[in-house]
Formats: sequence, C-alpha cells, structure tokens
Amino acid sequence: MRLFTPGAESAVHDGAKKKAPTDDILTPIVTPNEIKKVGFIGLGAMGIGMATTLVNGGFHVTGYDISPGPILNFLLSGGKSDAAESPADAALDADVLIIMVQTAPQVEEVLFGSGNAAEKLPIGAVVILTSTVPPSFVQKMGTRLEALGRQLYLVDAPVSGGAAKAAEGLLTVRV
Repeated sequence: MRLFTPGAESAVHDGAKKKAPTDDILTPIVTPNEIKKVGFIGLGAMGIGMATTLVNGGFHVTGYDISPGPILNFLLSGGKSDAAESPADAALDADVLIIMVQTAPQVEEVLFGSGNAAEKLPIGAVVILTSTVPPSFVQKMGTRLEALGRQLYLVDAPVSGGAAKAAEGLLTVRV
C-alpha cells in the first residue's frame, strides 16, 4: 500500500525504505506457528474465501455459519477445517477468533448474545472483527471484552474487495 501526502508525494514511501534499528523490532507474543486454532464466524460470500485461505495457509480453522450450506462448502476445502455447532464452539480454545458477519447487532449477538462466543475464548485470545461497523461500536465491544478479565484483545479490521478477492486471498484489510 502506498500513502500520498499533499506537497510531498514520496515522503511516506521514502520513509518506509529506511531500516529500523534491530533493537527496536518488536516480537509478537504469538507467532503464526503457535496459533493452534482459528475460530471463524460467518462463512458467507466473503467469509468462505477468507476461511479457506487460512486453511490453505496451514492454519487449523473451525468455522461456523448460521446456515448449514456454507459450513458444508467450507469443509470441502479440506486441510485442517472443522465445523463448529455454534459461535461458542468456534471460539472454544481459539487463539484467534475472526468475525465476518454483516452488522453490528450480529456481532453483538455472536459475542455476547445467544452465540456466547466471548465466554468461551481462552485467556489472551485475539478477536479480529472484519465487519464494517461504527468506531463507537468497536470501542464498546473492546470494553466489554476487557471487562471479562481474561486479557482478550480486539482488532478492528474491516475488509473490502468482495467475494472474488476473498476467494483469491487478496482482500484489502484496514486495521
């Protein structure tokens, strides 16, 4: 991705070429090889491509959708793909839980309503919210996850690109 600023079109690009000092490089708490399970909720037009791309990348993904058809399609991707019987089942023991539903009320229902996914997340899990929802809603969800006292992290990461780009693993993610 390139970012342009008025009057200094190449400033950001040129700045990105500078090497950071090696002692300032951050090491993530969990590396991809340490992620044992990814829970994925919402296997619709874009979610199925996202979840399948993760499976093809070697991740163990447990997927859930409110409709049985998308779950069956997801299982056809092979690899380390499992079906969850509920949002809570997808979240159980998941190091990362990705939520790809359409609306803020659906997110709330999955996490804190009848889906009860938040209660099943292990200590230190990361919730990646890929739905396009208002910033105030994301703050509210973050506060509610924090209140559970289990060091849960919320990443607001809406995506764009449509079903075709999702199937190719080429969505744009804004974190």
